[in-house]
Amino acid sequence: MAGTFGSMVGVGGGILMVPILTIMGLEPSQIASTSLIAVASTGISSTIEYSRQKRIDYLVALKIASLAIPGAIIGAFLSSHISFEHFKVYFAIILIFTGLYLIYRNSILKKRPQKKTDSKSNAFIVLHWVFYCRGYF
Repeated sequence: MAGTFGSMVGVGGGILMVPILTIMGLEPSQIASTSLIAVASTGISSTIEYSRQKRIDYLVALKIASLAIPGAIIGAFLSSHISFEHFKVYFAIILIFTGLYLIYRNSILKKRPQKKTDSKSNAFIVLHWVFYCRGYF
């Protein structure tokens, strides 16, 4: 349900899953791994469908993966060393930035020139996905 709602709104299901799992009292490493399993399954099914529709920009995907993979490894290591209180603070910060992005997304996209991609937008995409995929890192 979190993945479906997140897809409709334009964010991932982890934005909903992580607070719910936090309220349930799970440890940060358990929260991150549970959320990542859901995100991975949603990502795989979305990738298959978008690939069939030929809607994937593989160059952007490689750029995202080049930072997301090391970010996932570092995040997995750090998730077992972070306190629950710090985890909640970091995730709250991510939620604030995600909320601001959702609020201002349309005005940001309207102001941008209509190019295929540029280095600034690629950097934003990569950073957005690294932060999102890690849930709190």
